[in-house]
Amino acid sequence: MATGLDTQQQILAGNSSDRRTFEALEEHFFLDGDWESLAEVYRARIAAPEIAADDAKQAPLLFRLGQILEERILDIEAATEVYWTLARLDRTNRWALRQLRGIHEREAKWDLVLQIAELESTTLMPPYDRAAFETELGRVWQRHFDDSEEARHAYDRALEADPDFPAALEGLAALHQEAERYSEAADVLTRLTERLRGPERAPVWTTLGTIYANRLDEPTRARECFDRALEDDPYQPSAVEWALLLATVEEDWIAVSDLLERRFDLASGARHRAAIAVEASQIQLNHLQSSAGARAWIDRAIELSAEETSVLMAVAEVERADGDRDALLVVLEKLIGLTGDRAPRNALIEAAELHAEFGNPELALETIRRAGQKTGPDDRRVLLIQARLLREAGANRQLAEILETLTALGGGIEKELQVEILVELARLQKEDLGEEDSAHATWKTYLNSTRVGPK
Repeated sequence: MATGLDTQQQILAGNSSDRRTFEALEEHFFLDGDWESLAEVYRARIAAPEIAADDAKQAPLLFRLGQILEERILDIEAATEVYWTLARLDRTNRWALRQLRGIHEREAKWDLVLQIAELESTTLMPPYDRAAFETELGRVWQRHFDDSEEARHAYDRALEADPDFPAALEGLAALHQEAERYSEAADVLTRLTERLRGPERAPVWTTLGTIYANRLDEPTRARECFDRALEDDPYQPSAVEWALLLATVEEDWIAVSDLLERRFDLASGARHRAAIAVEASQIQLNHLQSSAGARAWIDRAIELSAEETSVLMAVAEVERADGDRDALLVVLEKLIGLTGDRAPRNALIEAAELHAEFGNPELALETIRRAGQKTGPDDRRVLLIQARLLREAGANRQLAEILETLTALGGGIEKELQVEILVELARLQKEDLGEEDSAHATWKTYLNSTRVGPK
């Protein structure tokens, strides 16, 4: 095979006009991926007298050689030289000009891009190709020269060639948005929604909805756009988030629930998905009054992150709503055990009350004391629970200390309750603790608190 190949190469070197030998070598080196040798074969063929003398025959060979140099050998300089040779042979060869423009775009030589585009614009193009060319030119003016006027002219020319060319409409809408012409942008995007279909249209609906929501203060139309986006693509993330926001503002809780289901499906990561499940459970419980729906979401959250504090608190809320106090205590104990010193004060208080209710005074007292070590707005509640538990346990000294603390709250205690506390404290001090002076002072406070008129 090597001998035959060598012979064919020698034949072509001696006679570049031998078309059959050229085609055989062209096929062999192409299939073998030997791009350097293939380029040499093209160079030899281009040099053939009958090819060199005929621009029409030379053009396709030059174009193929340029592609091999550009895309396979990655010799951009040599490829550029070949494309320019072709462009000089035929100023109407837009494919050579297009390749040159692409090379300079990748090199970010935007002045050269415009120069070549000017030549390219004089060539004949079908309407679709003309629209694509003018749109690409508009992007160059818009993104690299910040010339919105030239960009708009290019987009207008594109739309003259194809009145609903999607990329041109997108570019024109972007220009209107940059210039804060939001009504015009909305009109152009509406045209674009009439051209596109399915999932590729969903982002356009989302952009249009965002303009209506953020810029034109038309939430109803915005929501319609997001709904249409989700019809085209049920899991368009930005459409889901916007639709969820607007549904929440309008308190459309059924829609919120449906959209949270989509957000859940789109989310990744166990903790993130668990947080969404917790949020959805709150909607079911607090707005749709569905404890069954809330529990279904909570079950998902538990599967994903059973020891997450927010999940356990949400479970507790569901058990509380269902009135299952045994299950509620189990959840609260798990929450308290997991969080340790960081246990939520409300959880400690509620757990203490449940322990007391279920006949576990020691656990109740231990738990409420932990709650008392934390500051919070419900000190009165904590102290009253402690007082009740200490009273039942007969711990008079500690009970007296708690009652003294309660009396010090002043305005935080109702008048009638404060009187009851003072009476009980005075009795404890006198009869159980033998503290006559303290009892006398307490009675004095009691009398002052019950006296009518000036003291």
